[in-house]
Amino acid sequence: MRNVSELKDFPFLNSTNCYIEIQKNGTVINIPHKNKSDHRFIQESYVRVKNEDSKLYVVYPGKWSADLFIVDDMNAFAVAFGFECVDNHNFPSFQWNISDYDKREGRSVWVDIIFACGFELSRNNINAFADFVHKQLGWAVSTSKGISGGKDMITGKSRQTITVRRSTILAIEGEFVAN
Repeated sequence: MRNVSELKDFPFLNSTNCYIEIQKNGTVINIPHKNKSDHRFIQESYVRVKNEDSKLYVVYPGKWSADLFIVDDMNAFAVAFGFECVDNHNFPSFQWNISDYDKREGRSVWVDIIFACGFELSRNNINAFADFVHKQLGWAVSTSKGISGGKDMITGKSRQTITVRRSTILAIEGEFVAN
């Protein structure tokens, strides 16, 4: 088995590739990628891998044999399929607003987050996200109160609610644009 990062320009979009995702619980998923309608499967797999819930492999067929690669460069993978990527120290662009369910009182505020590429917060990455938004936006995010969420009714994207110290939020809504 080889790493995709070993090749300068791995052919992620090759129609004869076979993408295989193996989740932590042992579930094996074949990820379709040939049609535009498959784009959501690619993004969902990307999010699970970035959340460290699974590993992604690709079988790249050669002329006489096939090679198995682990997809170890998720940023190159995301760029190849045309969606925004996240590295290990940054998060994708996101929109945020004070939740409609926030009571507008107390020391904490509920903030709804919608990531640009379907990325989701989990217990595996909430501490890194809290550090990131503290450095970028000055927010003090509670990592012990959990994350709730669902689908945004307008965009259909994953919307998650986090708890932030009210005194660190300077507006009622905004957008963070990743570099």
